[in-house]
Amino acid sequence: MVKLRLNGLRRTILPCSYRGFNVAFRVDAGLNAKYLAIVIENVNGDGELTAVELKEGLSGTWIDASILGSAVE
Repeated sequence: MVKLRLNGLRRTILPCSYRGFNVAFRVDAGLNAKYLAIVIENVNGDGELTAVELKEGLSGTWIDASILGSAVE
């Protein structure tokens, strides 16, 4: 978590209605101020996630991760 804070990233625990699964977000160890890779684990198989959105700080705007050059599988 120290490495995340040093790069200006903050984690927040949010309530989730994804019952029966412990969804986990794993941040890639190679992150820096210009690169962030997140793996979402423990979902219910292929096709269960149809979209991922990211929000920068207090901006209030959610951005579709697919336009950021991501691979949503």
